[in-house]
Amino acid sequence: MSSYKVRRWILDRLSEKSTWAGIASLASLFGVILAPDQLELVGSGIIALASLFGIANKES
Repeated sequence: MSSYKVRRWILDRLSEKSTWAGIASLASLFGVILAPDQLELVGSGIIALASLFGIANKES
């Protein structure tokens, strides 16, 4: 699987609310507590960073 397809798959998963619900559940197992609005902000930041990474990398 090419790195472009992997990045695309990751970005697609990060745009789903169920992914963030799962991440929040896992984080709560380790004692991390976030309010729903904070979780959305963190998710948006991660998506923005992943998008910038995708833009900066040259396709092969």
